[in-house]
Amino acid sequence: MPTLTRSLIKKPAASPLNEFPRMKLWTLKEFDKLYDMQILTERCELIEGVIVKKMGQHPPHRALLHAISRWLMGIFGTEYLMNQSPVDFPQDKKRVSRLEPDVILLKKPETEFSERNPLPADVRLLVEVADSSLQDDLERKARIYGQSDVVEYWVADVKARQIWVHRIPSAKGYEMIAIYSDTQEVSALAQPEAKIRVSEFFPVITVKDEQNENRP
Repeated sequence: MPTLTRSLIKKPAASPLNEFPRMKLWTLKEFDKLYDMQILTERCELIEGVIVKKMGQHPPHRALLHAISRWLMGIFGTEYLMNQSPVDFPQDKKRVSRLEPDVILLKKPETEFSERNPLPADVRLLVEVADSSLQDDLERKARIYGQSDVVEYWVADVKARQIWVHRIPSAKGYEMIAIYSDTQEVSALAQPEAKIRVSEFFPVITVKDEQNENRP
């Protein structure tokens, strides 16, 4: 059985986020204009009106992202999956968000979104792959996704080799949070009979890898 929790009993260490500016809250239209004017040239997210620079990816992050994507593609088909693409969250006119989850499982084929970004109502499952961003993914993003009625949200924890599964969205975030270790099986709400062992998402750890991890 997965570990069930309503709150983060042991919070991960804080991760610094490159945010600017802290005083102004940007709208989606203004955010788009910053890109059109080439003021913003790097990948950024709009999180509750604040512009946040996207962190770079390490090889373990990419490998885990691709493993989860391949599994979901095998179940739902490639046309229902998007990776690291914008999703709009206009839950509050004063503090809007445009986030880029690592994996987006859609209710409709991605061709339906050639003229607009998906909204929470278009989503079956969102996945964030977390290493240095773990605390933010488990707290702030979980709250935004839950308040926006995203029915299911996963955080794939690179270092701990586990999946945090969030379900039952509410005004506070999610009512149910379950932690699946790498020895357990997990499945998506959209296809509960299609189960996979969590360890299959993560690379096999060799004796040499363990020795490297334990070096001071």
